Amino acid sequence: MPRHANHRRTGSRRAGLLHRRAGLAAQPGGSRLCIADSDCCGRRSWGGVLDWRRHRGRFEPGTRVPGNFAQGARIFGWLGGGATAVTLEELKGFVWLNGRITAAARARISVFDRGFLYGDGLFETVRCYRGRPFALDEHLWRLERSAEFLELPVPNVPWHEMVHKLLAANKLLEADASVRITVTRGPAAPGLIPPAHVTPTVMAFALPVPPALAEQQRKGIRVVTVPVLRSGRLSAHKLLDYVPAILARIWARNHGAEEAIYIHQSAVCEATTANVFALVEGTLVTPPTRELLPGVTRALVLELAREAGIRTAERQLRVDELTEAAEVFLTSAVVEVLPVVRVNDHRIAHGKPGPLARQLLQLYRQRVNETLAAKRSK
Repeated sequence: MPRHANHRRTGSRRAGLLHRRAGLAAQPGGSRLCIADSDCCGRRSWGGVLDWRRHRGRFEPGTRVPGNFAQGARIFGWLGGGATAVTLEELKGFVWLNGRITAAARARISVFDRGFLYGDGLFETVRCYRGRPFALDEHLWRLERSAEFLELPVPNVPWHEMVHKLLAANKLLEADASVRITVTRGPAAPGLIPPAHVTPTVMAFALPVPPALAEQQRKGIRVVTVPVLRSGRLSAHKLLDYVPAILARIWARNHGAEEAIYIHQSAVCEATTANVFALVEGTLVTPPTRELLPGVTRALVLELAREAGIRTAERQLRVDELTEAAEVFLTSAVVEVLPVVRVNDHRIAHGKPGPLARQLLQLYRQRVNETLAAKRSK
């Protein structure tokens, strides 16, 4: 695995700045499990969001986020997690599977694939603008770092060619889309210890970015806080085990919100599929990436903010600072910069997206256009 910024199979464009800003190297620290009440923020209460003992694995009933947001939660249930507003029956397009474009309905993997049996794999999601992927090299660099962490070999794939063919097959070359790349360790005899020689499974699919995202960016979204179920070194990698995020999203949906933010001992971690920013007393604050996913978009937004003369800080962000912040927004490759207008029962920025989020979204899209135009001219 390469440890430098260049990606050995995607061209020689140097992406070191984003890598350094993202802090993508694995960080020391043990893995922890914290079940805490989201309201008391870390007081080790078993009566909170996920009370497995008293409710047999079900979520404990709780107070809904004020307002009738259930319909909106259903409309925007796809938020950043690779899902979409269409049904499974409507997904009749094409996928990339182990070197070939094939109809999704005919794609098959082994029942003994370790990704299926154990969640032994990882993934990346890349945003594409009118057929052109943005920051693909950075996402692939992070994928390789995570694969190195898992001691999982990544096969030699012509990634840029694969993305183009996948978008073309799904008639998405003129649309905004997201491409999810999944790599598993591959099929092997059951057992926790993987064999020495195994062929990884590589699968990718493309989906259009739903038009609802524009409305979310214009109006903002509601979020709830939940206890973090995974932290430590594993949190720095996009592993296939997304059960904590699924549980958090169910909790958010049941409480009329579109997204959930993980809390650990009164400190903000990240959202289920995005990084978190808050404007606190004139400073744009985001939690450090020591034990959370170092987002590619997060790194670029920090860079853009600093270039615009905005004071930034990568430090612990307390829950009370989040709920009292002048602005809150999320960042990811798919949602770009997404304003938050309510956290639990706290209204943010008078319930409307603030000027900083709008400014950074504009700067982000400007950088996207400049970067893709520069690549096209080469």
